[in-house]
Amino acid sequence: MRLAAIYLPSNENFKEDTINFGGRYNYFITKNNSEYKLKRILNENFIENFFSNEISNISVIVGKNGVGKTYLLKKILKSDDLLLVFESDYEYLKKQWLISSSKNYLKPSHGIKYIDNKEKDELDIAFQELKKEEKNHYNNNYRIYEKPTYYFYSPLSNYNLSTKYIDDFTVNDDSIFTIQSEILQRQVSFLMQKKLINGLKEIYEGFPSYDKVKIKLIEFINPDLSLIDFRLYSFFKNNSFFKNKDLNKLKNDNEFQIAYKQDSDNGNFINIFTILSERSKQSSGRKRIYIEIYIRAILSLISLTGTSKLNLVFAEINSLIVDDVFENDRRFNKLIRVTFDKVKKINEKLNEHGIIDSLEELEELIKEILTNLPEDQYFSLLEEKINKLNKSYFNFLHKTESFINDFIIDYEIPFLKFETNKNLSQGEEYLLNLFSAIYSKVDLGNKENIILLLDEPDLGFHPKWKKKLVESFVTVLPALIKGLSARKFNDIQGFENENVLNRLQIIFTTHDPLTLSDIPNKNIVYLDKNDNSFFVKKTNKPEKSFGANLTDLLADSFYINDGLIGDFAKRKINETIEWLNQSNDNIVEFEDKNQNEIHRKVINTIDEPILKIKLLEMYSEKIGISLRNQILDEQIKYLESLKND
Repeated sequence: MRLAAIYLPSNENFKEDTINFGGRYNYFITKNNSEYKLKRILNENFIENFFSNEISNISVIVGKNGVGKTYLLKKILKSDDLLLVFESDYEYLKKQWLISSSKNYLKPSHGIKYIDNKEKDELDIAFQELKKEEKNHYNNNYRIYEKPTYYFYSPLSNYNLSTKYIDDFTVNDDSIFTIQSEILQRQVSFLMQKKLINGLKEIYEGFPSYDKVKIKLIEFINPDLSLIDFRLYSFFKNNSFFKNKDLNKLKNDNEFQIAYKQDSDNGNFINIFTILSERSKQSSGRKRIYIEIYIRAILSLISLTGTSKLNLVFAEINSLIVDDVFENDRRFNKLIRVTFDKVKKINEKLNEHGIIDSLEELEELIKEILTNLPEDQYFSLLEEKINKLNKSYFNFLHKTESFINDFIIDYEIPFLKFETNKNLSQGEEYLLNLFSAIYSKVDLGNKENIILLLDEPDLGFHPKWKKKLVESFVTVLPALIKGLSARKFNDIQGFENENVLNRLQIIFTTHDPLTLSDIPNKNIVYLDKNDNSFFVKKTNKPEKSFGANLTDLLADSFYINDGLIGDFAKRKINETIEWLNQSNDNIVEFEDKNQNEIHRKVINTIDEPILKIKLLEMYSEKIGISLRNQILDEQIKYLESLKND
């Protein structure tokens, strides 16, 4: 099953229109009050299984920056006002109407409604009829089919929180720790699948990968925690009268200062950070990792429990913090256990069960980090242990971040970084992230119909990679979804008995015409904009795409409306042409010689042969010196290039 068309009502961004994605029919849809009117015309150039048996269709939304490509993808993903028309390749459904309102795929009881009207190419259907929720899969007028599964991906979402979309990541959280962690987990899990990587390397020569991961300490300068008045923060947080006010303003408030002084007179705060900060400066390697973990743990304990309750505990811990407790896992584990046990006992007496739960969760994360941390901080092979360490470490950061933020101090939470044995370029990162992100959606393997919505998946790619994008979709994507296979992998050992995906549809955006020579023109949605809104171009749009010469594609005014030469080159060449056309009268001799040399060099720099030859002829005529031999050499070089082509 494939999404063949959508009806987009007029809104603040788009004009009302029907958008076709290159299915068996071309659809024309209008809405009159509460009723949709649909008409379809057979797409004479439609070829069943054109891309592959597993790919139901590939379509492209193309246009320059800012014409609504991403907006349209996200409207398909989640919108309340679209009408969607689907098509099936099952013989008995090929001529049937398969329609869904956009809300229908948000609930299991909704779905695609099959309307038995196959003899007609026109259909009227009430808006409310589509919105109606059915408790079973049958109705007197239609049958309900299972909704497709949608997955949205954008390479920018991996790095920019402002563009992150809910379907990009498995967690709904805006922490940069979460994004960094999940990117690494995806990549490692994917790169461990050797047969998939081998298949990709057959398509992409030099497909980006790495096979080793090193854990390194981050070099940073954090504030000296021994100089920070944690008792002040603790008093502020635990005093209900003051806690909803601005602490920075309260520091100069007399009432607050009197109350704080009375509280602080009750006893001295034992600041264990004096020792820990010094130990951290003097340590390196695994020992420093232990200390950094412990500092963040103590900061979290202060936030959770308060300084007054911890004074007695800190008095005992202070005597335990000696050099040898940070020497190995066994001793450090004991320090963690003793510290957390003492703090838990305090809170047990006060029935602070919520705090105890947080303490146990924090302690468990520390144990997981230590269990999976390699002895020499180096993973010589990609293994699942990397992901376990990665996940526990970033969860620990995320947990402690929420506590440390209580102190309103500029403190760097991360202390480790994961480095691979190969530095990937931005384009390589994007390519690896594209396939690893799709592979990570393991639940897609259980779905019958999948629609991948990919926002500029070719971003950052070298032109050679852009040309291979569609071929990689056709041959690789089905195999990335677990339990599926791709036709080109049949000769790779291990793929012979894989199950076959029923149907996978891909809709992606681009502003680069290089990928379009693999896409039939009927499958391309050309977007443009005027002063008021975005719109789909139906006229004055490129008429050629599939198998078209890339130069012809680039030359189309839809992509470049003022020629293929860069603006800077055009300006420099025009300056030379203007100089060549000037009269030689009234030109100072020194300036004339200087300009002669500059413009001769500009002409020799030009690589377009016909233009270069013409400008050499004009130059020769202007300065009165014969350049016959150079002009003949350029003409011979040009003719030889034509012969070789």
